[in-house]
Amino acid sequence: MIKRMAIERRRANISIKPQDFKFELNEYDYDDDEYDEKDELRDVTLSKTSPEEQEGHHHKHKRGCWDTFMFLYNYPLFVVRDFTMPAFEEEQWSFWKTLPTPACGLLFLAHSFGAPFDNMYFWIAYGSVSLIFTLIIAVTGRKKNLIPAAGGIFAVFTLIVSILWIDLGVSIFLDFLSLV
Repeated sequence: MIKRMAIERRRANISIKPQDFKFELNEYDYDDDEYDEKDELRDVTLSKTSPEEQEGHHHKHKRGCWDTFMFLYNYPLFVVRDFTMPAFEEEQWSFWKTLPTPACGLLFLAHSFGAPFDNMYFWIAYGSVSLIFTLIIAVTGRKKNLIPAAGGIFAVFTLIVSILWIDLGVSIFLDFLSLV
């Protein structure tokens, strides 16, 4: 239910701040024989916090040196990952992250399998295939989430590309070890 609320608010472009909500646990008598799984769903209720409780949350978290380094190190990797591997879960759907996936993902697949980049016919085939898939995503995914209809295709593509990313990372690591 909380995920559904978050998805609906995201669609309505309403910003949600974590300090605006708090979780309250309801108490139940667990020795009662009538306690079932439906009661577990009612254990956590979402309620709006009062302005007095929000006052302590106005300070901004400062990053340390290590956090800043890891952010700067990981950010380009996350961008490349998002452009080469589409999300296949409904909560992670982003039209703008999925749109360049056919072009970037197919280019990464071609690089991983040793495609002839100097061949003109390769570029014609690559451009045609990536343009077709990009247009399909642009036309069908602009107004709705494509995950329910094509989540399996996205999952298989993500699995293949992630395996190739792991292979590339391991080969780079082994190259560094061979230098030592």
